[in-house]
Amino acid sequence: MLVALIILSIGLYFLIKKLLHKNDKFVDEKLSLIHNEEHEIEEGLVRPLSLVYFDIDDTLTNADPEEVNMIINFLTEERNCIIGIITASRRTINHVCFEEETNKYFDWVPKNLCVALNKNKFKTFNSHIVEAGETTEPYLEWDFGIKKGQQMKKGQKQYNIKPEHVHLFDDNIRVLKHARQVMPHSKFHIVDNNNFRSKLTLNRIKNIFKE
Repeated sequence: MLVALIILSIGLYFLIKKLLHKNDKFVDEKLSLIHNEEHEIEEGLVRPLSLVYFDIDDTLTNADPEEVNMIINFLTEERNCIIGIITASRRTINHVCFEEETNKYFDWVPKNLCVALNKNKFKTFNSHIVEAGETTEPYLEWDFGIKKGQQMKKGQKQYNIKPEHVHLFDDNIRVLKHARQVMPHSKFHIVDNNNFRSKLTLNRIKNIFKE
């Protein structure tokens, strides 16, 4: 009887030890998964959250450059956004971002705008004669809104961003309505820098891009 109890005790001891080891292994595997997730985030594998396009004339040109500077810093540094330009004008990248010309002619251009565009090799710059950073044939002026919507769509596909995370800020309500026909799930924001409610300000941008 005593021998049987001793054998049973030894058996229970090894069984409990085995279960505890199995639990430790589970904990180790779980910690390893957490570490891998943190490693992926540290390596910058998280996709940019949004693609944000700005019109130029009467959207950026008459906005407060310091305010726009803070807006771009907030979007790129705190919300991990890609910044783009979509203008119906015939501007080229050099017209906006060539430093000597900018300093001489275009006081409205915040320096970090061109830095943000340059991060993606100006592939998010669009105008009447430039598409995704490449010079192209001028498009017919039958509908600027439809064309801006098409340029938004091209950027959205290029960066594999959900349509609802693509934004356009523009001063022309008709352009916004027509662009929406191409990108019905995207976000469109009217800009009137003479109106307190719809001018480009950091506070307005923070309300739009809440965490």
